[in-house]
Amino acid sequence: ELINKVVNGQAPRRQGFSAATDPDEKYERESFGRQIYKHLMSGVSNMLPFVVAGGILIAVSFLWGIYSADPNSPQYNVIAAT
Repeated sequence: ELINKVVNGQAPRRQGFSAATDPDEKYERESFGRQIYKHLMSGVSNMLPFVVAGGILIAVSFLWGIYSADPNSPQYNVIAAT
């Protein structure tokens, strides 16, 4: 029944919210501190995968041992030496 009303154009229309006409208008309403905060948080979000990858690489290096590439060390590992 509702689908038939919509197809026939008898269903009531609801007004939605319109977006800002100028994309920069929303940006101008934010305070300077808020703009700085958004830029910093965006930078942190973009940097986060590199920080996580670096932490994983450090953890793997500690897994083999600090001196694992030195053939004279008891921690020597062939895989770490290559």
